[in-house]
Amino acid sequence: MVEEPDPSAIRTLADLGGQFDLLRRAQGRRQGKHRLSLQDMVTLVRRHRGREVPRSTLDNYLRGRTLAPPDVYEAILRVLGVPDAGLRPWADAWDRLDEARHPAPPGARGTPPPPSADPPPSLPDPVPSLPDPVPSPPDPPPDPVPVPPPTAAFSRRKRVVIASVAAAATALAVAYTALSLTPPTPPATSARQAAPAECTYLPVGSPVRVRPFPSFDTGARFESINDVHQPVTGSCSPIRAVTGTGTCGIGDSSADTWIKVLTPYAGWIFEPCLRLQRPAPPGR
Repeated sequence: MVEEPDPSAIRTLADLGGQFDLLRRAQGRRQGKHRLSLQDMVTLVRRHRGREVPRSTLDNYLRGRTLAPPDVYEAILRVLGVPDAGLRPWADAWDRLDEARHPAPPGARGTPPPPSADPPPSLPDPVPSLPDPVPSPPDPPPDPVPVPPPTAAFSRRKRVVIASVAAAATALAVAYTALSLTPPTPPATSARQAAPAECTYLPVGSPVRVRPFPSFDTGARFESINDVHQPVTGSCSPIRAVTGTGTCGIGDSSADTWIKVLTPYAGWIFEPCLRLQRPAPPGR
């Protein structure tokens, strides 16, 4: 039985190397080979990108020794026959490996904050009990008065009243303790507020394209943002990738920086197409 590539199983660079090997074997079988050789890959990637990746460098990418940059990673997938509809899980795998190389700072999304140096608040002291009153001298006993014995019905009613009073006192004590120990509820956070270590942007023009990779490959499927007032949330730290020209209506640009965005679509946006609106809080 032939094992099929599964990008969702990629958690380490070694996993990536194994999945690349499955792709090379599958593409090689389509061409009547055991698998595509390293020289085959060098030639195909050069044809796709228009420039060559050194043989030893490409071998390290394919074996999972190092993570390829986004444009080379995408070129490898395309020459190995991954269709547009199948690129998204491979892009997610690249994101996982890249985030593993650059751990998020304390307090960022998914990272628990460091423990506080302040001591935990002490619980409120219990309500002090009142001192017992000083007993007064006993009165002289009154003359005995004959009292008729209680009836059975009166005795049952007395037991019910005593039990009810005891239950009410217990409930009040439990309620008081719960109110004293329950911490105040923090205010709700707006669903549209940017999470720590994220920034909010606005498009500088339209349309702005959200791509699966930081690349201008016209064969890749993308989403479009057509409203210049649409807030975009994403990373505050761009990465360097592919240089672009004539994008999002801003004219020619020699920049090569990209922003990883989360809303309104997940993917990558060329940084000159965004204008920073709200940075991350200080110290994040």
